[in-house]
Amino acid sequence: ATVQGSKPRGYVPEHLLALIQWNLFVFMQKHMSEMFAFHATMMSNTLGTSILVFTRSGFMAMLLSHYRPIGTVFAFTNE
Repeated sequence: ATVQGSKPRGYVPEHLLALIQWNLFVFMQKHMSEMFAFHATMMSNTLGTSILVFTRSGFMAMLLSHYRPIGTVFAFTNE
């Protein structure tokens, strides 16, 4: 039996649910970028080629350099 006015078990207020969803989105976006950088570096090292990256802020070029590709990283921005 539930008490009148009480919330069901597992209830999450809407404002907290939105915050949780936003944090998950940010986490997944960062995780995807790191995954792309890692695999681009692995392909570049395997093929012995350079990497060409288009970036707005330079973040992806920084991620690529973190994995130390053998070839040169060419980064282009719109600035």
